Amino acid sequence: GSMTEIYDYLRLLFARIGKTYSPVSGKEVKKDTVTDVVEFVQTLPPGAKVQFIVPLVVRNKRTLEEELNILMQKGFSRIYVPTLDEKPIRIEDVLEKKVNPGKAKVNLLIDRIVAKEQFDEDDLHRLADSIQTAFYESEGECLVEVDGKKIHTFNNRFEADGIIFDEPTPNLFSFNNPYGACPVCEGFGQVL
Repeated sequence: GSMTEIYDYLRLLFARIGKTYSPVSGKEVKKDTVTDVVEFVQTLPPGAKVQFIVPLVVRNKRTLEEELNILMQKGFSRIYVPTLDEKPIRIEDVLEKKVNPGKAKVNLLIDRIVAKEQFDEDDLHRLADSIQTAFYESEGECLVEVDGKKIHTFNNRFEADGIIFDEPTPNLFSFNNPYGACPVCEGFGQVL
């Protein structure tokens, strides 16, 4: 295989068609895309109220108030705290101390829509833009809440069941590359 260079093509083939399965649940590990979320929203019954929310990520050792100020400058106006009335809260009310989320889990409300039987092109662009913003703001996660009850989780990271997996690449299938070697025996087949 090495002399005829067929091995290089086999590595490429396995990297492209290979599937990763979680050892915990046995489900296939895959990244969700913006298209996956848009197609999910299109399957919802007409009139369903949909909210795109993401877990609020406080970056660079900022306080919650600093992060909320930055989010307001970016154009966001509401957060969602599941334990407080189940309604979105204005960021200004939190900053003015009218509402205190306390230690509760805070989600950022990206967008709200009502599902239609047939979405037009502008609606689809708005959906895609909102979903892309959700993936960016949460560093890879988008929560779709339908009618205030069920939350569907989409993730564009290559992980499942709390485990982060390596994406299949040609180097992963190479015995001559440390990237593809067993992490325990380092490719030697035995441990001293």
